[in-house]
Amino acid sequence: MALLILKILLALYALQGFIKPLLHFIVKKERRMKMAEAMYAKKEGKADVSRLTDGMLYLFCLILLGLLASSGIEYLNFTTGFLVGLTALQLYFHAFNQPLEKQPAPPLTPIKMMSYAIKEMPGKAWVSTLFMSAILFWCLVMIILNVI
Repeated sequence: MALLILKILLALYALQGFIKPLLHFIVKKERRMKMAEAMYAKKEGKADVSRLTDGMLYLFCLILLGLLASSGIEYLNFTTGFLVGLTALQLYFHAFNQPLEKQPAPPLTPIKMMSYAIKEMPGKAWVSTLFMSAILFWCLVMIILNVI
């Protein structure tokens, strides 16, 4: 049962990971920048959105790891996937090595700057986006074929 739940959660998570970068190319730049501004706008008395979502993502990852551990884990497969994922993210971020056309409003944090860069110039990381999307697509296909 844990393996089936893990497959379903991974399929949904991979689908989200596959679709999200596509939105950077579908949604117009002006709209992306307005969305970024709204996300980082300080709201009195409200919790920081990224802290809340980060906490939820940590919990989700712990759930996935727990399901994986209870289903059986092959350490070489896990380690390879983990390190390839970390490297893919590093290469993705390295693509954004040029100044922004317009600086975001203060306060300016590193994560806010990176978020704006991604929304302003998503095409800069096309190789990394294609690489990660191909892996996610393969993962989705394999999960679907092995659930049926």
